[in-house]
Amino acid sequence: KVFIQRRQAGAAADSGGTMAEYPFNVLEGRSPSGIPIVRFIENVPEFMKQDNAETKLVIETLQQVHNELAKIEGRLTRLKESIKDTIPEIEENLEVIAFSRTKESEGPVRTNYQVSASIFAEADLDQAAGKVVLWLGANTAAELTFDEAEKLLKENLSKKQERLKTCVEDLKFTKAQITTTEVSIARVYNNDVKERRAKRDAEESSA
Repeated sequence: KVFIQRRQAGAAADSGGTMAEYPFNVLEGRSPSGIPIVRFIENVPEFMKQDNAETKLVIETLQQVHNELAKIEGRLTRLKESIKDTIPEIEENLEVIAFSRTKESEGPVRTNYQVSASIFAEADLDQAAGKVVLWLGANTAAELTFDEAEKLLKENLSKKQERLKTCVEDLKFTKAQITTTEVSIARVYNNDVKERRAKRDAEESSA
């Protein structure tokens, strides 16, 4: 039997909890993953006509959105790296099974296996048994046939690859929303400066 490991990416990187709500209609909604979809403020003077839409309050709201997006970006980045770490392990385990299949009729095979980070030991593997012990995590292992283990690993690999694709897309989308938020903050601030200057010029002209 061959002992191989299947590690899962930690779920701790996934976001959770209640989604925040923001005033002044600064969001168009949220993506299926819960990522804020930031409204691009094209006409700032018109946007600022909303009730209680003072420059300071609007900018503070946008900064809160920016903070949430930054946290999401951090979680997604960690999740992406975690998933990327597990995919080579699964592929390596599939290679072990493929190699073991070629040795089923040759009797025991002597090999080295990793005990810890820097310690290896020798072992005689009985390929003729046609089985592997697959480490599932949480102190759980299962003895499976080559076919069963290969099917399980391929299914898990497909899920990891799909999850990685979704994570990369969400990360790209999150970065775009961060940029939109930063542009909106700048536009609201510049509009306030422009209006203050126009008001001052009007007062000076009438003086």
